[in-house]
Amino acid sequence: MADATKVSLKPVKFVFDTHHHGDHLYGNAVWTQAGAVTIAYVGVAEELKRYEPARWQSTAKQRKDVGEMNMDHPEAPQQTFKDNPHVMTDGGATR
Repeated sequence: MADATKVSLKPVKFVFDTHHHGDHLYGNAVWTQAGAVTIAYVGVAEELKRYEPARWQSTAKQRKDVGEMNMDHPEAPQQTFKDNPHVMTDGGATR
């Protein structure tokens, strides 16, 4: 979060989970608590169901930051999509 504010003072609106590995989505709860929407391709959510919560629980024993979240499982992406290309908009310009 601190690194994001070094790039821009604007709020983070979306966080894109590129795949199911912990270094790519275990921070979802941090971002959603800050007001962002987490989003991922539907296949990422399917992989998450396949491997979790076992990986999360194992990681929580090894990583202090994950353990301190006091969660039984990682937070899944709030939104998923399967269209290609997927166009995101915040009501203004298309990105």
